[in-house]
Amino acid sequence: MKEIKFLPLDVVNAPYKSKFNNKLKELFSSGRFVGGIEVADFEASFAEYLSVRECVAVGNGYDALVVIFLSYIELGLLKPGDRVLVPAHTFIASINAVINAGLMPIFCEVSDDTLILDPYNIDQRHLEDASAILWVHLYGRVDGYEEINALSKKFNLLIIEDAAQAHGAIYGGRKAGNLGDAAAFSFYPGKNLGAIGDAGAICTSNDELASTARKISNYGSDFKYSHSINGLNSRMDPIQAIFLSEKLKYLEDIITRRGKVAELYCEGIANSEIVTPDLVNAPDRHAWHVYAIRLDRRDELQNYLKSKQVQTIIHYPVLTIDQLFLSEKFNYPDFKRHGNFLLSLPIHEYLGHQDVNKVVELVNEFKNCEGK
Repeated sequence: MKEIKFLPLDVVNAPYKSKFNNKLKELFSSGRFVGGIEVADFEASFAEYLSVRECVAVGNGYDALVVIFLSYIELGLLKPGDRVLVPAHTFIASINAVINAGLMPIFCEVSDDTLILDPYNIDQRHLEDASAILWVHLYGRVDGYEEINALSKKFNLLIIEDAAQAHGAIYGGRKAGNLGDAAAFSFYPGKNLGAIGDAGAICTSNDELASTARKISNYGSDFKYSHSINGLNSRMDPIQAIFLSEKLKYLEDIITRRGKVAELYCEGIANSEIVTPDLVNAPDRHAWHVYAIRLDRRDELQNYLKSKQVQTIIHYPVLTIDQLFLSEKFNYPDFKRHGNFLLSLPIHEYLGHQDVNKVVELVNEFKNCEGK
């Protein structure tokens, strides 16, 4: 039986190999291996794609968040120790970034339906004490904009989008990355718009924030040997920029194809044990970075699919506040452990109908397996 892989990067990236190799030869001939026109071209293209004024390319998505927070501190809109509202269910990088920028994460429950920070379930005291909201578009879905925006205005909160998984997601006619005050993107290889190594970007229409972020990510420098503020080293290399520029041309098609896989799953899975994610109604759009189903017998289903040559992944098995370095500081036993019940099925733009139907068939068969 042929194995159905979760995300075969060799297959996903094969269409861009030829043009990338040609551009790479030009780069080697130029001798420019840090910054340069390749990075500037990608910044301009991605900013245009999102309809924002500025894109600052950095080393990775985590750095993008850290630099955003440090930039707001430099501009006086945040100060060390300020509180940031964060979802309890997210990848650890979201929390690492808040802490390592010298800020305090305040954990909030996520919605059962969307797994995104639940604006209706935030303690009033936390809202009054906070200075910013880290709005994580988990798995590629944007939700709750009106409510988040209303809270921002009422309590004077910055909205920072963690759009690391939401390249091309749309809400109210605007793309993720163009909904808050600033946004962080990751181009880790497994993302919808994935590089061939680590890379990230900060996107905003705030020119002052972009200028400050550009300095901070380059040792605090305006130009060589002039360092007006304290900074760090986080720069996208031109190799990644070349690859991303080529892949960006096809991002709309990538998301469309992923959406069709998600539709087949949603329409085909008919197992009463399983809750599937909701499809998003047009003109809004889910980017479908991850397709996560929910069930009590999650581990049993994963093992069953593995026995049938279907790869799956668990995002994320341990709640962030249960991580050792956080559990010693925070104690929120009432948060729901969504990671105990979620299983991510294979989804990518080259997953054929036959393979999708096979996964659906196996998932539906599972309800009759021994152990129920």
